[in-house]
Parts: sequence; C-alpha cells; structure tokens
Amino acid sequence: EVGNLDEALPLFDSIQEENEKMAHSLETMLGMARQQRFSVDLLPARVDLLDVARAVVNKHRKEFIRYSIYPDVQCTASDCVVETDEKWITFVIDQLVANAIKYTRLAQAGAGETAVVETGAPAKRVSIVVESHDAPAGQGPVTVLTVRDTGIGIPPHDLPRVFDPFFTGENGRLAPESTGVGLYLARKVCAGLG
Repeated sequence: EVGNLDEALPLFDSIQEENEKMAHSLETMLGMARQQRFSVDLLPARVDLLDVARAVVNKHRKEFIRYSIYPDVQCTASDCVVETDEKWITFVIDQLVANAIKYTRLAQAGAGETAVVETGAPAKRVSIVVESHDAPAGQGPVTVLTVRDTGIGIPPHDLPRVFDPFFTGENGRLAPESTGVGLYLARKVCAGLG
C-alpha cells in the first residue's frame, strides 16, 4: 500500500493544480461578466492594501510552495490604507499575482542562481510592495502598489499590447492556461476605480 500512496500523491497534486487553474479561469470570466455592470457593483471604502496583498498571497500559498516561489509582501508607506473597492482591488492584485506565479514558474531554473549567491535572496520570488510617491504638481503623496517577479519577463515588442483583450504574447503561448483576459480586465477595473 505504501507504493500505491507514493504513486497516488503526484496524481492528487496534479488534480489539485488543474482545479486551481480552472478556479482562476472561472474567477476571471466572472470578473469579465461583472465588468458589464461595474458601477452597480462598486462599494468604495477605506481599504488596507497590505491586508489585501497578504490575503491574495495566502490564497495562492499552495502554488507558491509547489513551484518553490518565495512571496514577499511589505509596506514602506506610512499608511497603506486607500479609498477603493475591496473586492475589485483584490481582483486586480489577484490577477497580477497569478500572472507573476505563472511566469515565474516558467523561468529557467538556472536563470537566477547567481542572484541567490550574491544577495542571499531566493531565485524565484514574487514581491508586492506598497509605497508612497510624490504626486505630480505637488498634490501630496500617492500610494503605489507594485507587483514584481523574477519570471521570464515580457519581450519589448509585446509590451504595447499586454492590456489588449485576448493578447497572450510570445511568452503567453508557453502557458496553455493563458487567455489574454486577466491584464485587460485589471486595467479596466483600475480605470473604473480611478
């Protein structure tokens, strides 16, 4: 029976991975459907971006573990609270983190080994940082949330089209689950949130 268990565990892990991909795809499609009535589904409130980022990372914790990707969430701003809609900003951050995981897992294993030796940081990393920047024309500070990864990146010729609907680009073709919808929706939601 031990042999059977050893054979079954990778199968269960594979089923769980496919289930996670399907759940994310369904969530994205529901986001697209809800987008049609965005203004009706908007509830602005004071939202702590650090709490939202931690919740998104926690949601993806099994993927971070499975692909040996280190998540890093931090706030360098004096205040991480912004006026926004929690559900929609969570949707945006989730799309960005899901993409970061997808393309970081595709990065070649040896690509970041030098960085590990030099900095001591893990080669596969997804960082979410909330920080303050000066707004243009002296309007005071603005809060900026940045998602960075050590993935395969985006070829320069694809950059102008990454927010186009259904555009997957050169690297998107490496991941069969890429739909070209996530970043398109994230940009629309951000525009709707102002």
